[in-house]
Amino acid sequence: MELQQAFIKSMATGDARMYFQYALSAGAGETTQFRNHALNEMVHRGELDQWTRAAILSSATNLEGELLASLLRDEVESGESVSGEKLEFISELADCGSKQSS
Repeated sequence: MELQQAFIKSMATGDARMYFQYALSAGAGETTQFRNHALNEMVHRGELDQWTRAAILSSATNLEGELLASLLRDEVESGESVSGEKLEFISELADCGSKQSS
């Protein structure tokens, strides 16, 4: 648990390359709850270039629905408008989830 908390905390101090690595590493998380939390944090922090989006989607394998639900819930609760970059990612995630279920 301490390692997971350190991982989440350290994400705040990275550049785009480090952020990409965090996105890839999050997929190796031992619990679904940790993976969901880490990936959700990455999306909310806004470093969503094409490579980071791909890494987050890769790390969200078999977690697409849960991550999508938590992202949408957070957006509704925040009451803020969704950035174009984040909206594009949410659309990609929904697309992956629908392909996974078919």
